[in-house]
Amino acid sequence: MDKNRRAFATSLLATLCLTVFAFLGSNATGATAGDGIAPLSEALTLARIDKDGQIHTLAIVDVTEEKVAALDLSSALGRYPDLPLDILEWKELDEIANLIETSPENMLSVDKRDLLPVATRRQNIAAGTNYVEHGEEASIDTPFLFPKIAAPTPFDSPLAADPDWLLDYEVELAVVFDRDIQTANDIRFARAGFFLVNDFTERATLLREADLSDPSAGHGFANAKGKEGFMPTGPWMVVPRGDWREAYKSMRIELSVNGEERQNETGDAMIWDIDTIVTQVFKTNGEGPWQHEGTP
Repeated sequence: MDKNRRAFATSLLATLCLTVFAFLGSNATGATAGDGIAPLSEALTLARIDKDGQIHTLAIVDVTEEKVAALDLSSALGRYPDLPLDILEWKELDEIANLIETSPENMLSVDKRDLLPVATRRQNIAAGTNYVEHGEEASIDTPFLFPKIAAPTPFDSPLAADPDWLLDYEVELAVVFDRDIQTANDIRFARAGFFLVNDFTERATLLREADLSDPSAGHGFANAKGKEGFMPTGPWMVVPRGDWREAYKSMRIELSVNGEERQNETGDAMIWDIDTIVTQVFKTNGEGPWQHEGTP
């Protein structure tokens, strides 16, 4: 499996496209950065920034309403990986934790608006109706897979919506692995990084193209969810230091709009867990009845 298929989306009409906190313009909020980050004893929190034309990986150590305090791992290690999780190719988590505690000369104060998306891939795999409540809302009995094809954008990116759209949105827990996943067995040995995605959907397109006799076939989902700007991505990635299979089950994702709660759920409520989703991906061999902008 090439690197464009390293991201697996899990909750969809939640997306396992791939922490934490997702957004719809300035009026929709998930849990905010000001709520804090995981303690270093439990997880490493990573981010990306463009520094003089070079992408740097950061380890976040503190957050305020507008700023993050972070160790510039790229400067400390002389490494500039594409994805934040790739920093583990050069240092183990314990070694990075030690760097954070002993390298004050590489500490930065960064405006949160300058943080780049922690995901970089346009092609992601999503799992639809992966929560019981969502399945009941959509009258679909089982989760299903579909591609989420859209370039990640910063968490606070404005969206230019067409007046003819029926725009919807969902906060999704997303995951990437620290290696190419070529068989379902490969994730037994992988580390995982978790982040949030705002999964926009243009419902008018979905209604026109979906197979209403079998919505789980996935027709229309790639086009309805794959327009430009439809994948705002959380500004940081959480890498559990312990068993990631247990860690994500307690992660809570929330979405509110103008103060009104729209979503509130934890990872353990997913019908298909991450291992099952990966297994299902390989069962389909990446094939399905999907088209994106006319291309299968």
